[in-house]
Amino acid sequence: MKILILSDTHRRTERLSRVLAMHADADFACFLGDGLNDLAAASRAFPAPIYEVCGNCDSASLYPAAPGTRIVERAGHRLLLTHGHLYGAKWGQGGLIAAAKDAGCDIVLYGHTHLPQETYLSDEKIYLFNPGSLGEPREGEPSYGLLQLDGKNVLFSHGTLLR
Repeated sequence: MKILILSDTHRRTERLSRVLAMHADADFACFLGDGLNDLAAASRAFPAPIYEVCGNCDSASLYPAAPGTRIVERAGHRLLLTHGHLYGAKWGQGGLIAAAKDAGCDIVLYGHTHLPQETYLSDEKIYLFNPGSLGEPREGEPSYGLLQLDGKNVLFSHGTLLR
């Protein structure tokens, strides 16, 4: 199962459109906030479901169907989707870990920091993954993430776009 992970597009709709087209074979996509307007404009041709959450720069009143946190169950895994601001992601991972444990999730997908990151906490058996930012990367090129799930096998990767 291939999952496309996107976050923090911040009005860079053209970059989002390019990545969605490049990975149209994904089983589904996760959009982790800060660009729900971009997603509405770019996702019309994407053939698979997109699960989105609201970021701190998105208007919750404009997107009432986009919660701050969402749980998606696929291929024997529970994925916690969040932008990250509700759990203090810029100041550490403790809030994300606690949320995952409370929800019984083994994978946390989050944005907000604009930095690509991947961590496996072996004691907790929890993966933390941030795709970085397609719109305003804090370092390097605009980035997104891919997650391959095959039974117990979990494989994350980061993709980049040249500006």
